[in-house]
Amino acid sequence: MMLITLLLFIAAVLYYTYYKYVTKATEKLFSFIRARHIKKLLKVLNKEVEQFMN
Repeated sequence: MMLITLLLFIAAVLYYTYYKYVTKATEKLFSFIRARHIKKLLKVLNKEVEQFMN
């Protein structure tokens, strides 16, 4: 009985750390992609505004 609970506890801890790490990594990745996308969008908007002003 004690062994089963110990194994379950270890599995839970491993799952929790894995889940936490994976979500942090994906969040960083998504924020990085979003930042690059926004920069590209801003560059395009700046060009459009300059053309409109001239």
